[in-house]
Amino acid sequence: MVVGRVLGWLLILVAVLAFGVEVGSLVTTGSYHVKAAGEWWSEIDSASLNLAQAVIQRYVHPFLWEPVIVTVLLTPAWAVAGVPGAALVWFCRKGKRRRRKSIFTRPPRP
Repeated sequence: MVVGRVLGWLLILVAVLAFGVEVGSLVTTGSYHVKAAGEWWSEIDSASLNLAQAVIQRYVHPFLWEPVIVTVLLTPAWAVAGVPGAALVWFCRKGKRRRRKSIFTRPPRP
């Protein structure tokens, strides 16, 4: 659970940084440009993006690349990182620990 929360907070941090880059671009250029996740990946390492496409289309299934992964790659980067990050933080949160009642315990006597 701790690993899930830490990974979730790291993804939220990436989402905030990606959104900050977009806002910084708005301030400097005067126009808002949404950077898609695929655009970020292409800027970081375009060879791995091409390799991922080739491997998925050849060895997994071509259907998985075209409508599914391309849709994710065209989604804003802050959403691609923020939504799973928020889900991980939510589902891995600390809850109230409830004490389970044992079937062998007696109720208290009055």
